[in-house]
Amino acid sequence: MDGSDFKYKIKIDLIRFALTFILGGAITFSWQSLDHKFTREAELRDHKFAIEAEQKKYEKTQATEVFEESSKMLGKVIIDFQLSVKGVDDSNSALKQAYFEWKENFTKNKVLLEEYFGKPASETFDTIDNRISSLFEEFLIPPSLERNANSELETKVNELDNNVFELNFSLIKALLNNKIGTDKE
Repeated sequence: MDGSDFKYKIKIDLIRFALTFILGGAITFSWQSLDHKFTREAELRDHKFAIEAEQKKYEKTQATEVFEESSKMLGKVIIDFQLSVKGVDDSNSALKQAYFEWKENFTKNKVLLEEYFGKPASETFDTIDNRISSLFEEFLIPPSLERNANSELETKVNELDNNVFELNFSLIKALLNNKIGTDKE
């Protein structure tokens, strides 16, 4: 083996080494970049899921508060109607107070119910409001005039109470099934 053959083999080995080094580095860099990309995507996806979970938790908390406030106000109005029918509150002062509080908060509660529970809940709430308003007007008519008999008023109050129960039941079901906020449909 002469010197030129040896030099030629060294050059070929050096070229192979350089190519292996360059290609190996490029492949390693490429794999690391992909790994970093996939890791970053997974972190972003996990972060997104965490944010969505927090949002759902917040929506459920808010929806629960809306339900509790609406239910409490409806309950107070129903109780005051019942007391007035039974003659416990002849002047209807408690009923008037409950009715005015109801009306004062009606629009806010209706909008929030629609936001968290959907249009059907809002429409039912509106129907209940109409029944409350017409019943309230009947209670303002003095008994000596054309006011319905107490048994008829009591029947209407009981029907209203059933409507309120159905609304509350549907809202509780929505809360339990997480059908609120963006998932309400």
